[in-house]
Amino acid sequence: MTEDPNKKPPETTNAISDFQQRAEKKLGEVRERVSEGRNKPKGFARVRPYPKYARVDAQSDTHVKFSIPAMHRLWARYFKLLVVPVLLAYCALVFYITMVEGYYEYGSLITWIVIGLAAAAVVYFTQVRVRMTVEATPDYVAVQGLKFRPDHYGGITNAFEFKSGKTNRPQFSPTGQSLTMLRINYGSWGEWTDFIVETAFAPEYIIWMNHMVDPVIGRNQPETPTETGIREQKF
Repeated sequence: MTEDPNKKPPETTNAISDFQQRAEKKLGEVRERVSEGRNKPKGFARVRPYPKYARVDAQSDTHVKFSIPAMHRLWARYFKLLVVPVLLAYCALVFYITMVEGYYEYGSLITWIVIGLAAAAVVYFTQVRVRMTVEATPDYVAVQGLKFRPDHYGGITNAFEFKSGKTNRPQFSPTGQSLTMLRINYGSWGEWTDFIVETAFAPEYIIWMNHMVDPVIGRNQPETPTETGIREQKF
């Protein structure tokens, strides 16, 4: 009877089993230390003077100027419908010319693709990802250059969210996040803005912006939840 040459001696098998047990035990200890470090309190959270990512440029009793991160509604749509397909076609063309036709070297392929991505990034961070600037004095309220009279101004509120019915994903968001359009209560019908913000930040942005503007123009604080960024629904 011949022995199996691939069969390991009992001593080797026991050594491998002991090594695996020690490795698993050591890995468990490391995981426990990492978990304890993550859950360990690191001190009190910082109290923010205003909402996250908001910025105040000037603030006094008669003048206030601030901005919040937003996305330009039209440019967000153009970026998704035009810039992204053009960028993909550009990368495919460069790949075909370089790898199939052999006109350029491999290094040129990387260079031209990086140039295309850089151009798309410039468009995204200068035209799509912008900041909505609001400025208020006793004489006017300016939202990105468009002025409103204080006697007709009714505050900033939310309009609606952009979502598609099939996938429940936002229509104009390249980041895959839900977006909310902002509008201004002005006169009888109001005015739409070109800015959309992330829905998670929209309520606190709206409340904060109205509280910053109202004391400057002498407007009383709103009594209805609609103007504070909260939409009341009755069933």
